[in-house]
Amino acid sequence: SLANGPLPASVSLSAGASVVFTYIYNTNGAGIKAFSGRVSGTDVVFGAIQSAISNSEDVLIQSAVSLSANLTAGQDTVSTGQLITVIMGVSNTGQADALNAAGITPAASSPSAVLLISAPDAQLISGGTYAQFTWTYSALASGTINFTSRAQAIDANSGLLKESSELISNSILIQSAAVVSAKIWAPDVVKDDGATVYDVYMTVTNTGGAGLENTQPHLSVSVVSGSPDISILSGPVPSADDISGNSAVTYHWTFTAAGTGVVNFSGFASGYDVNSGTNVTGTADDKDV
Repeated sequence: SLANGPLPASVSLSAGASVVFTYIYNTNGAGIKAFSGRVSGTDVVFGAIQSAISNSEDVLIQSAVSLSANLTAGQDTVSTGQLITVIMGVSNTGQADALNAAGITPAASSPSAVLLISAPDAQLISGGTYAQFTWTYSALASGTINFTSRAQAIDANSGLLKESSELISNSILIQSAAVVSAKIWAPDVVKDDGATVYDVYMTVTNTGGAGLENTQPHLSVSVVSGSPDISILSGPVPSADDISGNSAVTYHWTFTAAGTGVVNFSGFASGYDVNSGTNVTGTADDKDV
């Protein structure tokens, strides 16, 4: 529909002169349009005159850029030190090209809990197409967070900035990474009869918030002095276990002793952080017998 024009409304032209008349239209829908028109005026000698009808080239009218987007964090639960991937999917449901399309860097609800590691470049999103943008963050502190952002681009036809609605990601639980500590328990003194069965224990504690999977104890015996002979009869029981955050499991061995002297029980425990899959190892406090 005509919004304004012609500009100027009319003009007097001397012989050989020219003028440009401008019309401004509002577009009410997409499609292909053409314009036609003629010029009329009054000749000082001949009176009313008019030109032949002139037709324009076809004009392609496209629907404006329209951005529909979503924001997703790739993991629901992570450990500190682990990477978090945040993905924005953007659809341009308009027909015009979206220039320099980008996502505003997602803001964490607890900014100090994460550190931005990498960010995507802007893209061209043609009408009716889809693009993804990916950010990587490192988890720094425990807590529950989410991310907020929006997509934006420039309409290639109008030059106007277009934005999506505000986006909110799913929540991410950040747990402190699993940490292993261990302590060995055994009698201070045992008989050297080679027959009496004694117990030795290793208590393994996960002091982190994330769980430990497949946690296995490893026990070693070494001679400190004299000529003792330690025979491990059984163990460890259990051979492996999962240890929740801030929890402990005790592993059990049995042994007999012959000869006299001092031996040292030492060892370590290792498992896998349930979130990151990282191997976590802790050396046990040893015990002389």
